[in-house]
Amino acid sequence: MAGWQVQFQKATQYHQKGKLQQAEKGYRQVLRQQPGHPDALHLLGLICSTNGRHKEAIKLLQQAVQQQPHTPSFANNHAEALRKAGKPKKAVAEFRRALSLQNTFPQAWYNLGVALKQLGQYSEAVTAYEQALQQKPDYYSAAYNLGNCFLAMNAYVSARRAYERALRIRPDSVELLTNMGSALQQLEEFDQAEHHYQRVLQLAPENHDAHVNLASIAQTSGNIARARDYLEQLVNKGGDTLRLRITMTLLFPHVAQSNRQIDSYRERVATELPVFSEELRLYGGRDLSEVCVEPPISWAYQGRETLSLKRQLAALYQPLVPALEAPGSGDDRLRVGFVVTHGHEGVFIKCMRGTLNCMDDGRFQVAVVCSPGGDQIIGPQLINPRVNFLVLDKELPQAVEALKQARFDLLYYWEVGTDLTNYLLPFHRLAPVQCAGWGWPTTTGIDNVDYFISSDYIEPEDGDDHYSEQLERLQSLPYYYRPPIPEGEAQRSDYGLPEQGAIYLCTQNLRKIHPDFDELAAGILATDPTGQVAIIGSKHVFENDELKNRLKDAMPDRVERLHFLERMEEPRYLALLKVATVVLDTPHYGGGANTCYDTLAAGTPLVTLAGSFHSGRYALGVCRKLELEELVADTSEDYADIAVRLGTDSNYRREICRKIQERAPVLFENVEAVRQLEAFMLRVCNK
Repeated sequence: MAGWQVQFQKATQYHQKGKLQQAEKGYRQVLRQQPGHPDALHLLGLICSTNGRHKEAIKLLQQAVQQQPHTPSFANNHAEALRKAGKPKKAVAEFRRALSLQNTFPQAWYNLGVALKQLGQYSEAVTAYEQALQQKPDYYSAAYNLGNCFLAMNAYVSARRAYERALRIRPDSVELLTNMGSALQQLEEFDQAEHHYQRVLQLAPENHDAHVNLASIAQTSGNIARARDYLEQLVNKGGDTLRLRITMTLLFPHVAQSNRQIDSYRERVATELPVFSEELRLYGGRDLSEVCVEPPISWAYQGRETLSLKRQLAALYQPLVPALEAPGSGDDRLRVGFVVTHGHEGVFIKCMRGTLNCMDDGRFQVAVVCSPGGDQIIGPQLINPRVNFLVLDKELPQAVEALKQARFDLLYYWEVGTDLTNYLLPFHRLAPVQCAGWGWPTTTGIDNVDYFISSDYIEPEDGDDHYSEQLERLQSLPYYYRPPIPEGEAQRSDYGLPEQGAIYLCTQNLRKIHPDFDELAAGILATDPTGQVAIIGSKHVFENDELKNRLKDAMPDRVERLHFLERMEEPRYLALLKVATVVLDTPHYGGGANTCYDTLAAGTPLVTLAGSFHSGRYALGVCRKLELEELVADTSEDYADIAVRLGTDSNYRREICRKIQERAPVLFENVEAVRQLEAFMLRVCNK
């Protein structure tokens, strides 16, 4: 055996034992004697790649491939070195070449999946991981990363299936249990998610993510005291706790118990928020989502102006955002993006489908900007083939960059502040004109949001004072929509409701049911001794209990005439609207377009109390449009009187129902709403 052969054998033995320094020395000695030795080039390249010397690794592996171009393992490892060096596109091409040489190669399929996922090509990555698993069913990394890929696509059912497979292979993997918990949490299977996080803490008691996620579950479920306990435990452990402390400051019960509680909370938040200012300035240049917290949804439900607190919170974050120039498209047609984030696609398409289908494509280039998977939800609901989609990465920096590159003239954020992504995106100047609107009917408080799109039918005279944005009052209700008509006839017994007495139905999310509603409901039941108030309950036990206890305290002698109904699918809900005698709009944050239009399409009267802010005035706007202002109360006493008259005077109710049936069609599929929105967009973009 030649000397270089002996040296190569020793080097490979060192390599197998993990003695990389000695192995590298041996391979280099071999190459000095045999400069083109393919195996020495290949193995030395692997050592360089392992040690992070990517440029050298690529050069050596490329030389090995040139010596043996038809060796699949050489091509695979060359591709992996390219991927590690931040060249995923080149890596993908080389992985595919390796697979063309040997299709049954699970490691190459897996590596291809990793590279494709880096490029954001999730569907192709899924195919690659599935190929790896088909060839090697117990391939843990492929199953785990398949789940991660589905998680990035917001395909949570598929993610759960992939993680279940991975758990059968490695049941005690902390990273896997954590991600499985995340998938279950997104599927709102909170008990199972909590089980997985608790298992993580058994294996790794100090695991930060598990504690944070348990706090998140408690917060989502309405158990605010438990959420605070988890957060306090984390804060007491020290480290980087700023985001946790901001979260604790903003925590508020899902169902407010009193006006005093609301006012005390708001005073405390206004005092505590400025304390974070100096500390936040140290985070400049970092991903905002690592430290920022969106405003609580409860602010919109508290019956108070939101501008002061929204401005306070936004002022903390704005200094962290680099100033950007947004040049726009430069095209003759206005390039408009409608931004909708994950979890909000359903209400968006219900409210905006008609607008998207009717926009003038001669003057507008329209795109829906959505989260992964959003295009699959929204696309099938559109009949306008010229609506494009821009699917954003889940990571905020990549999403910001994609919007910059898209060069929109105007971005219309469907909701701002209902999740962290739709709150933080508009802090960046991503289009010359940025708008918010009635999808989330409260100001953003963000300087870079220029306009708030509303309606003159809804806004009070002093409405301009409620917004940090310039208020745009359309001269129509801002909605192009035809609600579904309930099919068939339902009976009270189908919902467990009494056969006798009027049914006063509240369909709103329990978080919207302000303490001032208690007086309204009590007044109705006091005036109508046989009346029944029905409320559609929450899927969260804590929310139901909080509201039940509050109402019990407000009217202890009438509790037996309060009925909490289970959550239901849309057909059953629409049928319930026809069963109801009267629908009760909630004060301060009432029904929006969906619940108002659904009620009127069912031919059922509603009663509303005129609020001070947009959030409590949509039903008022609808009644104005229909010239049915007799359904609008100015005081709580008026509210009860109107509701009870509708509930007990059958002739009066019949007359109101007749007017609704005659007049409601003017609300539906009103193309003027689209034309006015278009005119506004053209005007503010100087087109």
